[in-house]
Amino acid sequence: MERHSEFFSDIFDESEQYGPLTGRTGDEAPSIPHQADREAWDYHVERKHAETTVLTEAVAAQVRALESVLVDALAQPPFDFSRLRRSFEPVEFAPDPQLTAHTSMPDWDDYRPPSSTLDRLFPDGRRRALRKARARFEADLAEQKRRETDRRRRLRDARAEHDAAEHARAQEVARHNVYVDELEQRVRELDPHAVAEYFTRVAEAHPVPAHVAGAVDISYDPEAGGCSWRGCCRTST
Repeated sequence: MERHSEFFSDIFDESEQYGPLTGRTGDEAPSIPHQADREAWDYHVERKHAETTVLTEAVAAQVRALESVLVDALAQPPFDFSRLRRSFEPVEFAPDPQLTAHTSMPDWDDYRPPSSTLDRLFPDGRRRALRKARARFEADLAEQKRRETDRRRRLRDARAEHDAAEHARAQEVARHNVYVDELEQRVRELDPHAVAEYFTRVAEAHPVPAHVAGAVDISYDPEAGGCSWRGCCRTST
């Protein structure tokens, strides 16, 4: 509209400087004096017509999107407080397989030096070999025992962490259900905030498609005995 006003302003200025362009006076609309001005006006009209067409198609698309939302919502089962409540489903403890694999202990037979006929001739050598083998065996046994103790400790910690998380989740579900029970009682008492919250949850239970965006503010008027819905909705391409 600003460009339209400037356009006619230029025409009126020229008519005042050079006299009437068409001979019309009073409230008669001035004619466009030049071919260039007529082409500019035609372009302006065509552009406005194109903009109007685009807006009309956008509104039609928005209406179709909203109609689909309504149809989808009608196909959903009735919404009541039972759909607001949650149920606790325990999650089975599933530790890392490495924590459940027992550590194998060394076997002395794998360390014992093999016997030979020379052992009778050199008994001191046999005894030294046995002492060295026994030292290796005991060192490896102590290390494996340490690893097994650490595995069991980490398994206990993982179990305790899992149980604590499950306990917290169960408590959260219980608190939520208590709140739903209280909300239901307040709705039956027609508490404005509770009624508005309930219908807000009803609206949230039917998600709007991704191609539709918007926000709705719901309030309840106990004197009017009904809810008011305020908000906007737009379609995205």
